[in-house]
Formats: sequence, structure tokens, C-alpha cells
Amino acid sequence: MVKCDFQQQVGQPKFQRLYVCLGAAKEGFKAGCRPIIGLDGCFLKSVYARQLLTAVGIDANNETWVIAYAVVESECKESWIWFLELLVKDCEIVNQFGLTFISDKQKGLLLAFEQVGAFQSKKPQRQVLGSIICNHYPPLYKAMEDLKKLSKDAYEWLTTPDKPPRHWSKSHFNTHLKCDMLLNNLCESFNATILECRDRPILSMFEYIRCILMRRIQARKDKMLTWNKPICPRIFKKVEGNKAKAGACVAMWSGGGKFQVSAGGHAQYIVDLELRTCSCRAWDLQGWPCVHAIAAINYKGGLNVMDFVDDCYLKSTYLKTYENLILPMNGMDMWDKSDFPPCLPPSYSTQPGRPRKCRTKEQEEHKGKMKMRASRNQSETALSRIPNT
Repeated sequence: MVKCDFQQQVGQPKFQRLYVCLGAAKEGFKAGCRPIIGLDGCFLKSVYARQLLTAVGIDANNETWVIAYAVVESECKESWIWFLELLVKDCEIVNQFGLTFISDKQKGLLLAFEQVGAFQSKKPQRQVLGSIICNHYPPLYKAMEDLKKLSKDAYEWLTTPDKPPRHWSKSHFNTHLKCDMLLNNLCESFNATILECRDRPILSMFEYIRCILMRRIQARKDKMLTWNKPICPRIFKKVEGNKAKAGACVAMWSGGGKFQVSAGGHAQYIVDLELRTCSCRAWDLQGWPCVHAIAAINYKGGLNVMDFVDDCYLKSTYLKTYENLILPMNGMDMWDKSDFPPCLPPSYSTQPGRPRKCRTKEQEEHKGKMKMRASRNQSETALSRIPNT
């Protein structure tokens, strides 16, 4: 879906906003990505001084999947409402329950969440940068007591009513998402990828982004087809790391699928292989077996650890996402002519900072200047050594 808004005025319409959600991006998100969307905005460096809003998901290999992006006049409540309403329509979000949005509390975003229809039934679940990363309640309470002794101001800031633990502590995260992220690195990664084109004209920048995504989808798909394991590579590596650490744990079988696992000292956890849970909540949150679960699996014998990884990390799930390819497109000179009147560009905005007075010189010019200075200094030195006659 492509949506462009104009400012109505006498004569020609004036460009205001442009939203893009490619069909492959939308279908890929619904086919194999987890119900997590990162939202962010970044400044553009062109003469129009606009902002780019992005919505980014996460695939079965814990890699970013770009869903939608838009150029808006500024990051405010109105622009976020406009962006979220289009995103809700594209992703067919009837109700936000079961979907998590990660953000850095951008200006106007929280107010936009409250107004957009799909999010009115419940407050949006936001995972914001936090300082407490405990997986379970008791460690959280102890950490909060320690924090209170260390810094009373920090403790009071975290315990205010507008900062409930479900926004910043893993102990209160929902386990059906299979995600324990605290940071909005999804969008930050995408913003770093497009850094080179953020000073280009709007259409040129969007074409650059489309080409990046088109190449990325096909390249990732080809690479995954060569992978000979049922679990995606990044997750496989994490499970192998846990397998190496599981030797330090001692499992005791209680019967059925329940185990008591000691991890040294007073650390002791309950593992249920049938329900695929561990009282440390790492398995519940992430979706792959923690060290305690692997110790129980090894005790049972005859079981494959990889069989206990959640289906959202399977290679087959990954390929369902990446079978949605972005198709090539003709250049602007081959586009059909529209009956709509041409729109005026956004208002020019003077960029901050002192205007450049001199041309930016090439590196070779600097080298030539240095050589000329060196030759002049050598000549002056040689002349000073000529004896007076």
C-alpha cells in the first residue's frame, strides 16, 4: 500500500506525507514473523528537513523485517496517528491484544496509541529501555530493594504509576511472544542501514530503501536454503551455547516431565518438559531451552534438544516469511502518466549550522597543497644556506 497526503491550497496541491508498505513486507510479516513491532522515527538530512517513521518486525532468525515506513512533516501526535492507522489497516490488526510494540517513547506516539481504534481496548504493551532485567518476581523484588538502597531517586522514578514493571522488567513480560528484548534495536538497525540515503530527495530515498529490501530478502532466502539444520542459525548457536553450560547443572527427576535442577549454590529451578517451562522463565520468554531445561533433557536421555525449540524459530517458518519477494520495478521514465495535477515540493527548510563558504576539496588537492608547501619550505631553507658574497 502506498498513501500520499497533500496540503490543500489554491492552485497546485503541496506534498505533506508519504507512506509505503510493500505487499511482500506485509505478507511476510503475517506469515512468519513474531507479533512484535518496533516503532521509531529519525531525522532526514535533506533540504526539506522531514522525518522518517518506521515499523520493523523480527523474523525466525532474530533478524529485522521492515514492515512499513513513511516520510512525515514532523514527529507529532497527528503524524503518528496517520501512520498507525495505515499500519493497522495493512497488518489487519483488529485488536492490539497479543501484539507488542517496542518504542523509545517518541514525541506524540503514546498519545497516538490512545486514539487509534485498534488500541483503545487496552493500553499498548510497550517494552522500553529498563535497568531491571530479572526474569522472575522474587529476583525483581530483591533487585528493587537493592536499587532503593543505592539510589532512592531511581527507585521512585521506576515505581511511579506511569512506569509499571511490564514496560521494563522481563519478570512481567508476556511469554507467548517468545521475545525478551528490552531495547528498540530493530529500528535502530534499520536507521543505520539507510544512513547513506537520508540526505537524498524523498523519491530517490524510497527507491534506495526498496532496492535494499529487495536484495536483502532474496539474499537471506538463498543463504537459508544452504543451511542444513531445522533450526535457524542464530538460534542454533544460542542453544549450542546453553548445551555447553548445562554440564554445570544437576537434574533430579520427580516423575512425568518434571525435574528439579540445581545450578550451584542456592540456585534451584523446576523444569517441566511436557509444558516446556522453567521457573527461571528464560525458556518461557525466549522459546529455546535454557541451561536448566537442557540438563533435564540430557538426564532423560534419547531426546534431541533441538526438538524443544519453539516453532517460531524453525527454518520452515523463516522460509514462509522470505518466500514473499519484492518484485523489480521500471524507472520513472516508464511510469504511466497520471491525471492528477503535479504537486509542489515541501517547503524548503534552512538547515542548522553555519553555511559553507568554501568548496569541499578532494583528498588529492590537500596532498598537492602539502607538497607545494613542503617544496616552498625546502626552497627557503636552501636559499638561507647560500653564503653571502
